[in-house]
Amino acid sequence: MNHLALFDILFLGKNLQSKNDGFTLSEIQILSYLSCLLSIYSGNLSKEWSYIFTKTEYGYPFSSDLIQGIDFLVKEKYISKTDNHFSMTKTGFMFSDKLQNLNSYNKRKEFLETSINCLSLTPFGVIRDSLFADPVLLSARSKTKTILLEENNYSTTILFDQFKDLKIAINNEYKSLIIPAITWLSGNLKQQIG
Repeated sequence: MNHLALFDILFLGKNLQSKNDGFTLSEIQILSYLSCLLSIYSGNLSKEWSYIFTKTEYGYPFSSDLIQGIDFLVKEKYISKTDNHFSMTKTGFMFSDKLQNLNSYNKRKEFLETSINCLSLTPFGVIRDSLFADPVLLSARSKTKTILLEENNYSTTILFDQFKDLKIAINNEYKSLIIPAITWLSGNLKQQIG
């Protein structure tokens, strides 16, 4: 069991529940992937995120560690499931609060918080659709199953170049990641629309 995936699910789930009265697996997968991208933007390697993403048959980023984590959290009653909708339980909220106080998770909280904050400025569907123009997901569309964000992959190099150009364009002067995140997502959406 990947403890970082568990933390991410609980952190995102708690914040999504406060905004939307629960969450879906799709929201967890997409926002975790966006958080991983923000980590890369900040200079970290994708493998430092500690779990990998592959592409689903529909083109979405997918992590089996997140699926295993959700199954575990449902089994242990930290979250409940009704149809395809999840909710944090009281025990889940308490466990999430305890984990958030541990220093070992501090580094990734910034990326998770920024992905959640993007929802205050942009609807989830727009974030999801913007990620479809991510060069890594674009290049993976024609393949049946692909590991995303491999450092030696050409499309990941293009992503790194996009991030480098974005840092130059905004003078890398923002301490918060929300401006680069929204700028990059908006640029992807415009590129996708044409």
